[in-house]
Amino acid sequence: MTSEYNLVLHGNQKAVIPSARDRAMIEFLWKHRVASFRTLYRMFYRDSGVRTAYNRLYRFRKNGFLDVKIVDGTFCRYWTLDRRGLAFFKQENDLDLQPIGCRPQSYKHDHLASAILLGEWYLQKPPELRLITEQEILASEESILGFSKTDSRRPDGLWQFNCGPTKNTVALEVEFNAKTESEYENIVRAYDNIYAINKIVWVVRGQSLIEKIHRLAVKGSTFKASDHLFLSLEDVQKRLWDAKFKNKSMLDVSLSQFLNSFLGKPFTPLMNSPGNSLVKSHQTHFKEFITSDLLNLTIPLRNSGTYLNTGNLKSD
Repeated sequence: MTSEYNLVLHGNQKAVIPSARDRAMIEFLWKHRVASFRTLYRMFYRDSGVRTAYNRLYRFRKNGFLDVKIVDGTFCRYWTLDRRGLAFFKQENDLDLQPIGCRPQSYKHDHLASAILLGEWYLQKPPELRLITEQEILASEESILGFSKTDSRRPDGLWQFNCGPTKNTVALEVEFNAKTESEYENIVRAYDNIYAINKIVWVVRGQSLIEKIHRLAVKGSTFKASDHLFLSLEDVQKRLWDAKFKNKSMLDVSLSQFLNSFLGKPFTPLMNSPGNSLVKSHQTHFKEFITSDLLNLTIPLRNSGTYLNTGNLKSD
C-alpha cells in the first residue's frame, strides 16, 4: 500500500520521517477521518509508553501532519489528519484527493461511525472480513458494492463478509439528526436496488426517529423492509457492540451477536497483554476495554507536566 517516501518539511520546522507504524496510523486516520488518542495508542503504539506515544503524535501535530479538535474546553480530543498528513498520504498512494478532502464532516458523527465499524475487531479482524469506510468509497474510481463517489448519499461504512462462495454485506447508517421523510424514502429505495447489501444497521437518536424510519421502510421498500435493523444511538454510545436491536424480532440480539453470525466460524480476537494499560486493572473486561479505547476521548496522562501543558492546545 505504501512506498518508501520521506517528506521533508521546509521552513523553521524540523523534518519528520514517518516510520512504518506512523504510516499505518496516517492511513487509518485517512480512512476513518477521526479517532481518539486511546484508539491510536492501542492500535499503533501500544509497545511504547503512553507518554512516549503522546509525544510522538504531538510532534506530528506540531509539524502539520495531525490536527486536534478539543471538545468544549475539556481534555477530550478528536485526532484527525491535517494538511501535511493528507499530502503525505496522497503522495504515498498516488491518489487524487483534491475533491475528497480529509476533514471530518462532523467529528462526533465520524468518530462514532468509525468506533461502530471497528468494534470488537479493532485490534484483529476476522480474515474473511473487509471493512469499507465512506472515505474509501469517495476515493475509488470504481463503484464499491453499488456505491460511487458521485452518489449524493453513501453509507457511513460497510462490513463485507467473504465466507465460502457467498458474500454478505451489512451497511451502517448513523443518524444524529433527523432528515426529511422524502430523504429517508430515497435512501430506502436506493437500498432496495442494491442487491449486494443484505442488511442495513441504523443507529438512530430517539425512539420517534427509529419508528419514523421503520415506517418509511415498510411503506417504501418493495421486498427488503425487514432488512432495516435499528439500534438506539444512546445505547451504542454507552455499550457499543453490546447494544441490542429495537426490532421486535431481535430484541435479545446484540450488534456483536448479529455481526458474528456472518462469520463462517466463531472468532475471538486475541487480546494483547495490556502492558502500558489505559485502565488501572489488567483484569478489565474485554468489552469494557474496547469501549474505553474506542469511545473515550480523554488523554490518559494524569498529574504530569506534559498533560497539564497540553491543556492549551488549539485546533488550527
